Amino acid sequence: MNKIVLPVSVFLTFSISLFAQPNVGIGTSSPQYRLDLIGRARIQASTLNNVTTSSGIWHTDFRNNNNIIFAGMADSVNYGLWGERPGIGYQFYFDARFGNVGIGRKPSGGSTRLTVDHASGGGISLYTNGAYNGYISGSSGSLNIAGSFASIFCFPQPCSPLPAGNLNFWPVEPCNNPPCLNFLVSGKTGFYTSDPQSRIHIVAGTSTSGVLIGAQNLEPAVGYMLNVGGKIICEEVRVQLTAAWPDYVFEPEYKRISLTDLESTVKLQKHLPGIPSAKDVSSTGGISLGEFQQKLLEKMEELYLYMFELNNENKELRTQVEVLTKKAGETLK
Repeated sequence: MNKIVLPVSVFLTFSISLFAQPNVGIGTSSPQYRLDLIGRARIQASTLNNVTTSSGIWHTDFRNNNNIIFAGMADSVNYGLWGERPGIGYQFYFDARFGNVGIGRKPSGGSTRLTVDHASGGGISLYTNGAYNGYISGSSGSLNIAGSFASIFCFPQPCSPLPAGNLNFWPVEPCNNPPCLNFLVSGKTGFYTSDPQSRIHIVAGTSTSGVLIGAQNLEPAVGYMLNVGGKIICEEVRVQLTAAWPDYVFEPEYKRISLTDLESTVKLQKHLPGIPSAKDVSSTGGISLGEFQQKLLEKMEELYLYMFELNNENKELRTQVEVLTKKAGETLK
């Protein structure tokens, strides 16, 4: 039989409190509760290496006095709350070693302070003085952030009808380095880069597309930074080219086709030399604005050379006409 040894002062206090009133005091002569303890208490497991007999306290339902919640050690390191209901078990964990909390799942032993898990996706709802503000949840490998009107990208608020979509952050797996989305640099957001150089910096490879704006079923053109399925309006567009500007047309060594050959070529090919045909534009899905402007300027400068040439020929013809007219007049005299 186990023996309990108490100091005389504690024993007298306990005895006096026990017989004098229904409250029991340990370390105090005037207990205010059924059990009033001054100092530390320890609850030990009844059987070592048996988690079903871990230390803790049962709390009962005030209506029927049935066991409903067990608060105690969930395992060797985590304190937990256990629900007396089928399929519930431990749903809250706290690891005092690291300060980590787990809801629906044991917390990790690392730097993750809060772990949330649920069969239909773990989430956190946010309120201000009872008013719902939105939630953060994870489901199907995505992080969802939603405001009180279902989408934080809805203006003006509230949206009517409510949009079905939320803000989704891509899964971590394909974006370990660089990250899919980060705010590592103050005031700058990076997509697929950990060192954004502007307010929004998107890095796209040659086999991927950058930004796609348009209908849901719009297919982006691979290798382009921006795809827009619709009209674009702005005050100015500046195209920066690395190729030479067509000033080379006016160089003496520049060779151009004669007007006679140009006419034959146009009649045969149905488009100017060096300018893509309608078939080419259709098959390639469009034209490059900067390159096309360069070609147009080249043809325009060539046109001026043809005009200069025709103007010189016209001057020579006029001179010859004047000479012949003068001679004809002298002959008639």
